[in-house]
Amino acid sequence: MRIAYVVIALVLFSASVFAKPKWYRVAYTIPYQPEVMHFGLTPQEAEQRLLRWMNTPGLTLRLVGVACSHRSALENRDWWPVYDPHWAPGGGLSYLFEDNTGKLYLVAIVPIELWEYLDPDAEPTEQDYLSPTLSGEERNAIARQFVASRVPNLVAEDHENYRSGVFRALHNGLPHNRVAIVDVHPTHGVVYECFWRNPGVPAGLDTTPHISLQQAQQIAESYLLHLEEVVSVDVYNTEWLLGVLSDVMGTTRLAWEARVEIVGVTEPGSEPWKMLFDVSVDAHTGEIVHLDEYLSRAPVDKPNAVRSSKRTFRCPRFRVLRMRIDSTDVTLFNPPPVQVNKTAYLWVGWLRLPLFATKPAEVTYNPDKTVTITLNGQRWTVRAGSSVLTSGKSTIRLSAPAINLFGRVYLPVDAFKPFTRYKMEADDYTLNLHR
Repeated sequence: MRIAYVVIALVLFSASVFAKPKWYRVAYTIPYQPEVMHFGLTPQEAEQRLLRWMNTPGLTLRLVGVACSHRSALENRDWWPVYDPHWAPGGGLSYLFEDNTGKLYLVAIVPIELWEYLDPDAEPTEQDYLSPTLSGEERNAIARQFVASRVPNLVAEDHENYRSGVFRALHNGLPHNRVAIVDVHPTHGVVYECFWRNPGVPAGLDTTPHISLQQAQQIAESYLLHLEEVVSVDVYNTEWLLGVLSDVMGTTRLAWEARVEIVGVTEPGSEPWKMLFDVSVDAHTGEIVHLDEYLSRAPVDKPNAVRSSKRTFRCPRFRVLRMRIDSTDVTLFNPPPVQVNKTAYLWVGWLRLPLFATKPAEVTYNPDKTVTITLNGQRWTVRAGSSVLTSGKSTIRLSAPAINLFGRVYLPVDAFKPFTRYKMEADDYTLNLHR
């Protein structure tokens, strides 16, 4: 009899873990399973955040389930991450709520407030946009009122015509990516969608840069000149802005930002090409915390006028990799993953994020130039130039030695195996994390 109970329990548990996703209005969903889903954000916490933000008397919410626009993210899962750091609610693991008036809320399972309010029944048709009865100014006024009743002191900014209102926060006069985007029906004047991203007020952030603009330009130039195939960089004939950056995992940085042109040559003797990169330099530490292609490669107008810039910092050439989790691009404001001699590397500081384990790791740079990683009560040590990760008498031989790039220690991605259940795979362009 006891064996029968055990078998029944195992069947029920398996059915719970591998529940089949079902489409519900805007996303695929499965039931929330507290016995296996130990998320860093609980449904109760998400619900309370929504109720406070909506500020609507009599509003009640029902949890539909754990949701995602990608069915595969919910299928055949034997473990669940603490957070799923995608920039768009529904793009990664999210909670789907429905209120007592039929409106929907997708809440991303991340540390910050990140959700989308949806009224699918009020979504406009193409004809509504072709024959609007409300002007852009009238729709913007409705959007402004909707936001002001919930989040005062946001500043309206220029936006695409199809948006009714985009509102952003300032922190000590600096732009901060705390933003609300509101869409209003062009005929009926109702809000049918609102995107809210709130990393919180960066309390205690020193908004005085320790890295001057000139230093930031020199850091960016040196970094970009070490990219494979790059021969020249122009960091001076472009506009640099100082702002506050916060990502979905709650990391906040004061940063210098610019759009920089680089010129490269794929192989000796070939025609040079140019690209634009968005680059962000931490104004306190001098780290490159974001680098992204803005435009694809294009021919150089005057190839004969290209002059190679001189590299002033001794460091191996590398290629910056995008990071993807389950095939979706992820932007976190940390030094990006790189590829050196066909080996993918990740900065050891990534382990400080509550991404790879339930609790962030402690990462310590020691005077003897070793790095100590402490996680779940176990200590690991590695040195730049070494191919061995040690913990007491235990050792793990790595596929390549740890390296030092601009004063930061990077580990080959196989070194992260003891710290995470993610599978890491890389090609020449992307570091992929798979669950």
